[in-house]
Amino acid sequence: MTKFNYTAVNKQGKSVTGTSEAASRDAMADAIVKQSLRPVTIKVASEKKGLGSKIEGFGQKVKLKDLVIFSRQM
Repeated sequence: MTKFNYTAVNKQGKSVTGTSEAASRDAMADAIVKQSLRPVTIKVASEKKGLGSKIEGFGQKVKLKDLVIFSRQM
């Protein structure tokens, strides 16, 4: 099963967004239609990969002030 992000329009014309799992893009469209919605966009949900996405706080830039203090302490 693949995760999809979708945007659809309900009977009142309001935009509805969501995420759901389906076997294919067509299956996702069928599931949206069964909810009485009209699909506008269906995209495969991107999953961040790599070590940085799994460790919270990892990947943020070090501030110049912190780098200067660290360097002086060495």
